[in-house]
Amino acid sequence: MFEMQEALLVLDIQKDYDGETVKYSLHQQEIDWIIQRINKISKKARSIGLPVIYLGKEFEKKLVSNIFHKLIGVKTTDGARLDPRLSVVSDLYFPKNRRDALTNIELRKFLQKHNVNHLNIVGLFAEGCVYKTALSAIKHHFTVTVIKDAVCASSETKKIKALQRMEEKGVELLGTKDILNRLL
Repeated sequence: MFEMQEALLVLDIQKDYDGETVKYSLHQQEIDWIIQRINKISKKARSIGLPVIYLGKEFEKKLVSNIFHKLIGVKTTDGARLDPRLSVVSDLYFPKNRRDALTNIELRKFLQKHNVNHLNIVGLFAEGCVYKTALSAIKHHFTVTVIKDAVCASSETKKIKALQRMEEKGVELLGTKDILNRLL
């Protein structure tokens, strides 16, 4: 029998999105709580040997589309770095330049090499990168769990809609307590 191998994907917890240099309007207290939950989940996942994979948006400054997005996540800038409140528990980092993290070929090779077939997803934004990555993972035959209280959106309404749409497409939604219990 083939054992299911899980991994945790931490999406876009970067300074330009949620830190002191934030260029999006997110409620900072909510971000603090989400980062605390992500830290608990990632420490637990790492303690039981699951890969904890960090992904960050990294764009070329010259891209016209990035100019319209306030020059967010420009490669090599301080704003593209992981948020210092994040307890980084592994050196597994993959850059991405699209919402769907699985467009990074190196990430897909890593997941395949390590027989990962279940992705647990946390991070930013529920209606953007979390949504696109979760649905892409379903298409790539992964089992997908989104930890609903460890993702953020640009508004509560967008978060609720995105979570509902993901669940309709086969994504499992769990809270932090539930995922921590499952990872025991």
